[in-house]
Amino acid sequence: MLPPRTWTFLTSGAGRDEGVRSGEEAFGRVRFVPRVFAAPTTPNLTTTILGIPLAVPVLSAPFGVDGLFHPRGHLDTATGCARAGVASIIPEAGTYSLETVARETPSAARLFQLHPGSGIETLAERAAAAGYTAVCLTADQPVIGWRDRIREDRFEFDRRYVAGNQTAEATDRLRRIHQAGSPAWSWADLKAFCSSSPLPVLVKGVLHPSDAESAITAGAAGLIISTHGGRQIHSSVTSLEQLPAIRATVGPDIPLVLDSGVRRGGDIVKALALGADAVALGRLAAVALAAAGAIGVERLVELLAEEAMRTMQLIGASDIGMLTPGLLADGEAK
Repeated sequence: MLPPRTWTFLTSGAGRDEGVRSGEEAFGRVRFVPRVFAAPTTPNLTTTILGIPLAVPVLSAPFGVDGLFHPRGHLDTATGCARAGVASIIPEAGTYSLETVARETPSAARLFQLHPGSGIETLAERAAAAGYTAVCLTADQPVIGWRDRIREDRFEFDRRYVAGNQTAEATDRLRRIHQAGSPAWSWADLKAFCSSSPLPVLVKGVLHPSDAESAITAGAAGLIISTHGGRQIHSSVTSLEQLPAIRATVGPDIPLVLDSGVRRGGDIVKALALGADAVALGRLAAVALAAAGAIGVERLVELLAEEAMRTMQLIGASDIGMLTPGLLADGEAK
């Protein structure tokens, strides 16, 4: 069991957690239209993202301070994902280095997340040398969001929980994103990084269709549509609400991962029907990790897959390629 203050840190969002609640509630407003006499025997959930095979369209999100939730942190998150046949996004601000996680679970440690700033090129080169397939650039955290419950708790964690990848440059970059007024990147900076990166770049935190278009124009290979789990802005649109417009903007071929608000296997089906190629699990994966380490993460993915398959049977979809807005009551997120 996690200590109360650690649980508060994990579950809190910006403001009074409005963004956390709205992200979950957005899925509740999307309704299926079930079909009869159309249930496939065993729906197919397999897919790929940037050539990474996924037994279920799921990734673990790059939640940081992972050692705070379990002594093995992302070592066990990635191990659980590997056992379930899915992949992990390993965080820069993590307890273990990107190389350590990749050595232990090369089949799951396929994406590495990093933050804009000096030293980012070195981190991308390290990820390429360690066998990662892509890097994930977090774009929505020029500063840390205002989080009431964490501030009221005056919670501070041991910095060793985020020190796995730190060099002097990386330490300075992570320090600056905690300070209001830290320098923000530009689209030109993103373009330069995409041009120089040895790996394809996914941009995480995109919510506006115009930003999605700009990111792809700058050279991004894909996008992670995310509200940072509702931890950045207390009152914003949700990832699910923005998904259809972003898919329409970037076209059918750009990989889109939906992050924030996913709580059930049915939510995965809804996200895919509205245009996502996969979903990322942040809080769910962290809670599963805290509960039972690698076994907890593996079981989480298994349960989500089972519910997703039953949902697909009830709406008459045998393959995730059949998941379209036409299977939903209004054909779009509200």
